Amino acid sequence: MRPRAASRAAGSACLLLLALGCAAGQRMAAAPAAPEATPAHAILAKRCANCHRLPEPARMSRDRWLRALDRMRRRVRLPEAEWDTLATLAAADSAGAAAPAPGR
Repeated sequence: MRPRAASRAAGSACLLLLALGCAAGQRMAAAPAAPEATPAHAILAKRCANCHRLPEPARMSRDRWLRALDRMRRRVRLPEAEWDTLATLAAADSAGAAAPAPGR
């Protein structure tokens, strides 16, 4: 192989490896974090993530999460026990009271 051709081949190989590395890094960065191992998080992964991005109730206020559950109750049919389990993800309010099931 001539020196110029060898240099081009090496440069192309480096660019290809760089591109593949960046693409793999983006896929790894975009991969969702493993949900917490609770029944409520299993329901989120199984039921909610089918239609939209996985919700993060820990980042929501208690009231906001319960309002979100009320909105989804009008659209999705789930067993009552699953709604109750999802309601347990509501952050405790400032008084530390347990979260009631939505719609009650």
